[in-house]
Amino acid sequence: MPLPNHLKARKNPRQTRARVTMDAILEATAHIVLRHGYDGMTTNHVAERAGVSIGSLYQYFPSKEALVAAVLQKNADDNFAVIANALEKAAGLPLAEAVAIVAEAMAQLHRDNLPWHGAIAGCSAKIDANEWEAELNERIEALTIAFLERYSADLRPGIDLNVAVLVIRNIGHSVFEHAVLNDQELFDDSRVTDEIASATLAYLTSPSPRVSSGAP
Repeated sequence: MPLPNHLKARKNPRQTRARVTMDAILEATAHIVLRHGYDGMTTNHVAERAGVSIGSLYQYFPSKEALVAAVLQKNADDNFAVIANALEKAAGLPLAEAVAIVAEAMAQLHRDNLPWHGAIAGCSAKIDANEWEAELNERIEALTIAFLERYSADLRPGIDLNVAVLVIRNIGHSVFEHAVLNDQELFDDSRVTDEIASATLAYLTSPSPRVSSGAP
């Protein structure tokens, strides 16, 4: 979904030189937020880091909030594209293989975009974009639910896919966010992705334990 009007860029670059300028501005924004936090970032800092004048920056972005929103938008677009491509690639494969493909795609996404993911943590609340972010997450969840419905015969009986997608999304997300912020060497260990895939597969397929009300 598009960003709220007050957070949108003033213009979208079409010429190569303009796109290079905007990319430099966004990369500078992510770099500064990652190192100094949202509160420590200013438009002047971003312009200096990007190698552009403050006037050039304001040609594209009306505010500090719009700069951060553009970084959030880029990250969201990248996430959706990676997930959609992984699900398309996995379609028709056995469930275990499909889950492994998606887990590896998510690991690669975080691995390739470490500065972006580290920078945006918690920024949605700072710029009052929580509702926008929630709708983006719902879009990804709907895509994942539609994918899992193809494997209904392989899933454990009675599974609620709305709840399941929330759980499995956070299985990987929590580990990858920990790696982004605390231990990036985890991305070089294939065992981590393998364990995420195994945990996800077990959750989707293993019978859910039920404790009777009369149990001690």
